[in-house]
Amino acid sequence: MDLQKEEQQLAKAERDLQSTREHIARQRLLIERLRRDGHNTARSEQLLLTFEACQASQESHVALLQREIKRQPQDDKLSEKARIAIADSHRQLSVD
Repeated sequence: MDLQKEEQQLAKAERDLQSTREHIARQRLLIERLRRDGHNTARSEQLLLTFEACQASQESHVALLQREIKRQPQDDKLSEKARIAIADSHRQLSVD
């Protein structure tokens, strides 16, 4: 996969992860409020554990994408403009 696609996937995965974190935080608050009001929160807590497992999976995916991007050869990280500039400077050196 090319670097640009990996970076796009990483950006989406990071947005999704942030959304999951926010959702889990809201659920924790709701569960705490229900518990304070004397409600049975067993099912809600079980569902929260499922959300947290999904979050852990998302975090692993983000970490994997980050490692993949870091492993890309340095040349793949260069923009086309930078590659042209490097090629031009190499040509200039060989002409001189």
